[in-house]
Amino acid sequence: MLNTKNNNFYNILFSNNKIINHKDKAEKNISEELLTVRTLVLCRPFERMPEEMEQLEKILIACKLQKEAYKVDQNPNSWSFYRKFENIKEILLFGISEKDLNLNISFTENQINRFDNRVFIKTTSLAGILNSQQIKNDLWQNALKIHFLS
Repeated sequence: MLNTKNNNFYNILFSNNKIINHKDKAEKNISEELLTVRTLVLCRPFERMPEEMEQLEKILIACKLQKEAYKVDQNPNSWSFYRKFENIKEILLFGISEKDLNLNISFTENQINRFDNRVFIKTTSLAGILNSQQIKNDLWQNALKIHFLS
C-alpha cells in the first residue's frame, strides 16, 4: 500500500501534467517578450516615477534603440533565467548589482563589460543619474556612446 501511495505521489509530481508544466502567467509573458529583444534593461522600481521614466526614455532614445528592440524589467531574475535568450546581446543595469543577478563577478561601473558573450553596462540607479551630471556624463561617454553609436 505504501508503494502505491509513493508511486501515485511520484506520478503527480513528475508526470506530464499541468501542476508541473504550468508557468506563471507573468513569467510566461516576460519570457515571450524576451524572445524578440536585443537589449535588456534592468532597473529598480522607480522612486520618482515620472522623472526616472523620462530619464530612462531619453537614454534609450540617445542610444537609438527602438521600443521593440528592448525590454525593461524592474523585478530582475537571476542571470540563469535571462541567459537562455541568445538574442539578448546587451544588458543595461541601472542600480542592479551582480549579486542581484546571482553572479559572483564584478562589473566596472559606466564601462563596457563583456561576460557570457554579451555586453553588460552597469551604472547607478536612475534616481542617482538624475542627481549627478557627472555619472550621466561618464555613462554616456565611457559606455553608451561607444557601444551604441560607434
